Amino acid sequence: ACIPNIDARHMGIELEASYQPLEWLRVYGFFTIGNWRWTNDVNFTLFNEQNEKIGEYHAYIKNLHVGNAPQTSAMLGLSCMPVSGLTLGVDFNYYGRHYADFAAADRTDEKDRAEAWTRSEEKMSFSAALMCFMKRVSMVLFLKELLQWSTSAFKDYPEFRKKYIDT
Repeated sequence: ACIPNIDARHMGIELEASYQPLEWLRVYGFFTIGNWRWTNDVNFTLFNEQNEKIGEYHAYIKNLHVGNAPQTSAMLGLSCMPVSGLTLGVDFNYYGRHYADFAAADRTDEKDRAEAWTRSEEKMSFSAALMCFMKRVSMVLFLKELLQWSTSAFKDYPEFRKKYIDT
């Protein structure tokens, strides 16, 4: 549901560092910690897909964490370039305080101020890349993401889509 006048505060700190002790070796990483919370309870009117009014509601979400994104994350990586154009790497990732996404429109019980569940996750990945291949793949993925964004971002503007996107 699209709820007008709903506000969230996204605060945090991000640190990123990279060090290359040798010409062929690089160590890099980042750390982020955030405090993302809804800042207000809100009254709203809910409509169905045919734009017919379903009812008037009040969402009780003030001070709950914004879901669907880790509020703590860290990564430490190592890459080596043994020969020109070839990069081998390993990354260790940590994601914590990842609160579940929830529909604010469903939080209509004033006594229900419980947080959605949270989880932590650790991942390790290995990579090997030939630079000419990676540049092509990166460009294809970027263009695909841009197309998906533009398709969804302008779904409510059929004239714009017809003229600029779907041509």
